Amino acid sequence: MAAARCSPDAAVYNCYISVLCDSQRLEEARGFLDHMVDEGVRPTVRSYTTILRGYCQQGKILEAEKLVDDMVDAGCQPDVVSYSVLIEGLCSVREFDKVERILRESEDKGWTPNAITYNIYMSGLCRTGLLDDTFRQVDIMRSRGLLPTVETVNILFDCLCRDSRFSEAVLLLEHSEELGWHADVFCYNTLMGRLCDIGDFARVFKLLVDLLKKGIGPDMFSFTIAIRGLCGAGKHRVAECLIDNESIGYDVVAFNTLIHGFCIAGDLRGVKLTYMNMYSRQISPNNYTHALLIDSLFNDRKFVEAIDTLASLRDGLVPDHLIHLNNFLAKGIKFTKVLNLLDEIRYRGFVLDTCIFIPLVRVLCCEGYYQRASINEVSLILTSLLGIR
Repeated sequence: MAAARCSPDAAVYNCYISVLCDSQRLEEARGFLDHMVDEGVRPTVRSYTTILRGYCQQGKILEAEKLVDDMVDAGCQPDVVSYSVLIEGLCSVREFDKVERILRESEDKGWTPNAITYNIYMSGLCRTGLLDDTFRQVDIMRSRGLLPTVETVNILFDCLCRDSRFSEAVLLLEHSEELGWHADVFCYNTLMGRLCDIGDFARVFKLLVDLLKKGIGPDMFSFTIAIRGLCGAGKHRVAECLIDNESIGYDVVAFNTLIHGFCIAGDLRGVKLTYMNMYSRQISPNNYTHALLIDSLFNDRKFVEAIDTLASLRDGLVPDHLIHLNNFLAKGIKFTKVLNLLDEIRYRGFVLDTCIFIPLVRVLCCEGYYQRASINEVSLILTSLLGIR
């Protein structure tokens, strides 16, 4: 550009600074500000704010604070965007006292916080669990003539769920229309999931009904949470009816939720039927699915079937499956079956390494098999593990 006698302006420099920041080359970008001044181009608020955001994203808060001071010294007054970026960085390291000071001094510094500024601050307080301080900011916003936004209500809702104040969260959802807040399916799923965690299944189902009444279409996750709730309430057959609805595109997580429910209830038949239903719906089981099936078979003392199941998982076999099998066999004093399993593993080309050896030895010791009455059987197992049987 210089060769063509065309001098770059601030916009051109800002683009170059942005590219450097996107490439994480913050110090080069910082040096570029000095280069702008040397070339007679005055840096703009955007010039500084782009670097400021980069510092905050990298957790370099001290550098970010110094940059703001440098802006002021250079006669470039930071605006609401600059201070909002700095506040977000300070929140990430829980420097809330500094945030309070920045907001308190805003009028003296010639800038006015907006709703986005407060939302950033409230989100930081919420993530730290400072619920009362978060709600206090709403009153401060109103006192400064700012109305809470949809994002504000989302943050408050998240706070209530994090603090297990579920009754207040439910009220917030029920009065969402009055607040001008579009409570989407994600909000309902969040609250339903937390209620499942504490075993309040009645309110889970009520929220699912509210979703339908308000015309907010439940998604796959809504029904997966409902399945989890039904299993927790002991209504496994109702949950089974839900998952039989092929119009809902359930994934492996939904099926695993039901299988886990049957597994906890000791219902091997339910586990097997759901497992087969997955295949008929062309949903591939994952390692967790197989582990649940193997656990269910062992809980029902179907040792041979469990070993056959494991033997069929050549492509999906992981050490955890082997550890599960060995632990169950050792605890059930099935020494012959342990030996048969080890032979089967070796026959199929798997290495009997420390992932299998150490957990098996540990469980044998915990079960007291080091005593004289069982030492011969244990010796056979250890010999087999060492490959010298």
